[in-house]
Amino acid sequence: MSWAKVDPINVADLPEQASPTGSRRVVLNEGTEGFRLSLLTLPPGWTSPYAGNGLEFHSCHEEVINLEGILHFGQWRDFTAPGYLNHPPYWVHPSDESTETGLRLLVKYAGPFDIDYLPFPDGWDGVEFIAPAGADRADPRLRGVTGVNLDDIPWEPVFSQDMRPIQNYEAKTLYRNEATGWTTWLMRLPAGWRGVGPRRSWPAGDELFVVDGDLTIDHGAGPVRLTAGSYYCSPDRYVEGGAKDFSETGCLAVRWTRGAEHLVLPSIRF
Repeated sequence: MSWAKVDPINVADLPEQASPTGSRRVVLNEGTEGFRLSLLTLPPGWTSPYAGNGLEFHSCHEEVINLEGILHFGQWRDFTAPGYLNHPPYWVHPSDESTETGLRLLVKYAGPFDIDYLPFPDGWDGVEFIAPAGADRADPRLRGVTGVNLDDIPWEPVFSQDMRPIQNYEAKTLYRNEATGWTTWLMRLPAGWRGVGPRRSWPAGDELFVVDGDLTIDHGAGPVRLTAGSYYCSPDRYVEGGAKDFSETGCLAVRWTRGAEHLVLPSIRF
């Protein structure tokens, strides 16, 4: 199973899929065996068509970054932007989902998407868990994250392998998948940032979605300017443009990397 290689694109240039419930989806990446990354927009007043079915779960691994708005999980909890949740396979959550504000969600499914349900346990206290259907198949290395406000996590420097901070390079680490080797993190660069050294490339993986600002990269085919909504995926190779990479206004991005050991990221703070 793997993600597809995607050259730099922007959501504004991709087709949008609309549903009868008012949601709109732009697919950024479709890999093998159901892997998919999408930008999902839900209108104000949206309610899940599956609401009222008790606890919902999926057999695939699901990561969601809330870019804008508040999602209510019934009476149990609110998922507020900027926010992050991580549902391993068979992880339950309330099916009563709704939003008054509307939402923009970056949603990643690592496998075919399906839905199943089970009734609320008697006296359920809101603590989520692995559904009995997945008890023998769930990976014990994966833990659920029910909703973290990303503003509560401090920005910290990114270090080189010799543990020297890389100038003006900050991150928040969200998740390390020990089974696949991929790490989910936020990257922040200040206005005027520029890379250093020569262009480098090695077998690894790199995936990036720009939330705000700009980033110009040169991965060998000439400079490409990324802006809010831009995305690329290089699942088998990590490339740095060195001094040819720069940001004019600063850049905030969601990033997934594998095998990029030259970057020593902060510890997970939740």
